[in-house]
Amino acid sequence: MNSILHVGDTAGVPQELSKAQRKLGLKNDVLSFYPHPFNYEVDFFHPIKLPYPFDNGEKFFNLFNILNNYDILHFHYASIFPNGKDFPIWKMLRKKVIMHHHGSDLRFIGERPRYLKYSDKILVSTPDLLEWSPNAVWIPNPINLEKLSYVGVNTGSDEVNIVHAPSKRKKKGTDHVIDAVKKLQNEGYKVNLSLIENIPHNKAIEYYKKADIVVDQLLIGWYGSLTIECMALGKPVCVYIRDDLESYLPWNPFINTSPETIVENLRVLIENESLRKELGENARKYVEEIHDSKKIAQKVIFQYSDNSNIRSLRQKISKNVGKKLFLPLFGSTRENPIIDNKIYVSFGQKNWGEFFATNYIFDPTTGHWSEGSPAKHPRDGVACAIFNNKLYVFGGRDDAPPTHGLDFVEEYDPKTESEHIYPWQIKTPQPSPLADSSAAVHDEIIYIFGGYHPTGADPKGCVYVYDPVNDSWSIKSTMPTAKWGPIAIAAKGKIYLFGGQAQDGCTNVLEIYDPINDSWSTGKSMPYASQGLMGVYCSFDGMIHLFGGYDGHSFRNDHCIYEIENNTYDTRKMNMPTARNCASAAVSNNNIYIIGGYSPTGPTNIIEIYDLTDNSWS
Repeated sequence: MNSILHVGDTAGVPQELSKAQRKLGLKNDVLSFYPHPFNYEVDFFHPIKLPYPFDNGEKFFNLFNILNNYDILHFHYASIFPNGKDFPIWKMLRKKVIMHHHGSDLRFIGERPRYLKYSDKILVSTPDLLEWSPNAVWIPNPINLEKLSYVGVNTGSDEVNIVHAPSKRKKKGTDHVIDAVKKLQNEGYKVNLSLIENIPHNKAIEYYKKADIVVDQLLIGWYGSLTIECMALGKPVCVYIRDDLESYLPWNPFINTSPETIVENLRVLIENESLRKELGENARKYVEEIHDSKKIAQKVIFQYSDNSNIRSLRQKISKNVGKKLFLPLFGSTRENPIIDNKIYVSFGQKNWGEFFATNYIFDPTTGHWSEGSPAKHPRDGVACAIFNNKLYVFGGRDDAPPTHGLDFVEEYDPKTESEHIYPWQIKTPQPSPLADSSAAVHDEIIYIFGGYHPTGADPKGCVYVYDPVNDSWSIKSTMPTAKWGPIAIAAKGKIYLFGGQAQDGCTNVLEIYDPINDSWSTGKSMPYASQGLMGVYCSFDGMIHLFGGYDGHSFRNDHCIYEIENNTYDTRKMNMPTARNCASAAVSNNNIYIIGGYSPTGPTNIIEIYDLTDNSWS
């Protein structure tokens, strides 16, 4: 993937995507045909779209030369010729073609046959558009949060300022907004309506900052750029969300408002300043989770990916994984959950409360799943480690009281599986029951860190040491911070313990254990707090790669690298497409596999593959 051209100018979406993708190191520009009332920045401007059939050869060849300089043509709202008549040209030139719908270009019209035939991917900016293009992918509109700092609601003013910024009054329901404000003014409320129309975008933002209440569209059934920008500023927003689309919201930070309810909803917000403040705070959190341009750029780049080998692998995976599995391994050790280049996932939940002990085996070379012999005790929240080509599984929890921790230890030997001998053996229990611990291997010894105990969910700081050769246990120096759900990674003679859930919440601390001296030191804290994050040490680059987690408020899709020698972090790598925690992470042939885990929608069976050689996901 070398270069991307965004063609079109819709609500600033091409510009935000382009800027975020440039930060990821991709050549990226925007071409526009018409001046936008908000004066969004563009790299190429063709004042008039080509007539069809075109009669100006010079105009065509100038435009053709621009587009031909890019590998990926990402069309927003419309193609150059009507209804995709130019798309066959770009495909003959071996261009990747993306069609991105934004509203009236698709709504009530339906998908054009040429878009379906020649587009490598079709995207939509709002989920209601999936009704008109069922095979499309919904990509939430991006916003640059670095440029829109949190402002919050204004306090202490006698007059409440309501802002409404319609691009088209009839479609947005502007008449209902005007009538509602007039009625409230007649009732004696001190309220002002600011209609923001036909002004540059930077000036519009200044008006948004002064808003006490924002009203977006009341008719379409989903929210637009106005809502996203004002929520980023921390403003309460009234907008109409259709009942059948509410399932697409991870939570509802709006005041769902229709023409029938606008007067009452505005009245409630005008009278309740504390409610406006609470809604504004939740609005900012929502935008950070759903619309951050950094996250959206990653999702779009993921849609661009067309590596034929990976595509074939994804197809094989989709055929072989038929069940939703909660794969709860809290990352892997330096050795990874890999034996003979196969990834082992042996415990978890298929659905909430449905624990399993099936031994799922994934072969990265074929993309094929197989099932080995199940373990004796179904459970999740286990700690896992590989030693001497055997898998060791420690603790966890099941659905039988007490539900907060187990002391089981099981050993899995794939060699005996191939000899038709039951491969799971019960070993000496660990010193106390624990769930959500983390394991790492150093010098033929397995170290178990933290977790929580059957007597409650309070985090523990214990360090248990298991000798697999002698099947015996000992106890080492307590962790500086008691926690459960950290990730322990052995690398270069030390064990690095990142994040976790401490007594007062998720933590970003890095604590480093020296097995030789049984001592602890502190490294530089992670850029964000997280529990259940995934991590691996990669011999390819000598770095520790950390992924995702849960920060106490939301699931994360971060990908950051810890540079051991410099005790620093690099956050410039491409993030995971799917935010999640508690997944399996494993390295094989310069690829990092992230398998299963929790996502915002619950247990997931998604497999995503990070290519260390070119910083890309599939």
